[in-house]
Amino acid sequence: MEKKYYLIKLIGPRQNFALTITDSEKNLMMEHGKYWQDIIKAGHVVIFGPVFDANDQWGIVIVETEDGSKPKEWIEGDPTIKSNTGFSYTISQIKAGFVRK
Repeated sequence: MEKKYYLIKLIGPRQNFALTITDSEKNLMMEHGKYWQDIIKAGHVVIFGPVFDANDQWGIVIVETEDGSKPKEWIEGDPTIKSNTGFSYTISQIKAGFVRK
């Protein structure tokens, strides 16, 4: 089966989330990081982490999988999404032209 790549963008509950994070949100973000560890260890994650651009902060995960349903399954199982506290996400397939070995 051919490998597919997806960009997952995790959007916080407010634009300045990283600058105004509460203690309970810090705990939620710790759970978020722990949740992704098994997926990382399984070799599906190419990159994972926060993005700070000039206007916003958000999380990025780029995953590699042979099963197109997995990215949605993974993000819907994420504690941030399950918490119903205002987090949202987008998933975009990447048409990989070149991938490092």
